[in-house]
Amino acid sequence: LTGRVLTAEEALGMATAGSAAGLGRPELGVLDAGTPADLCVWDCSGVADAGVHDWPAGLLWASPGRRPRDVMVAGEWVVRDGELLTADAHGLAAELNSLLAQRS
Repeated sequence: LTGRVLTAEEALGMATAGSAAGLGRPELGVLDAGTPADLCVWDCSGVADAGVHDWPAGLLWASPGRRPRDVMVAGEWVVRDGELLTADAHGLAAELNSLLAQRS
């Protein structure tokens, strides 16, 4: 690999507003008045995040699989305090496990 190393903020920008712009959807991937509000909130107050000074880098590279505490889609909360509000999480998990069992 050669060239300049991307910062975490640059990578995050490419994954959000950059991807939306590439799809011709500049109203996505940003938090501006009049745009659909999609966002995720992670709790970074625990010991796993102690000493992290670059929060975007910590979330992007040091936390694979971390679940967001809150999720908003199109201005509506769908997850609050880690709980799915819009569907039965246990029912969805059971359905997925059943479908996966049928494939094996």
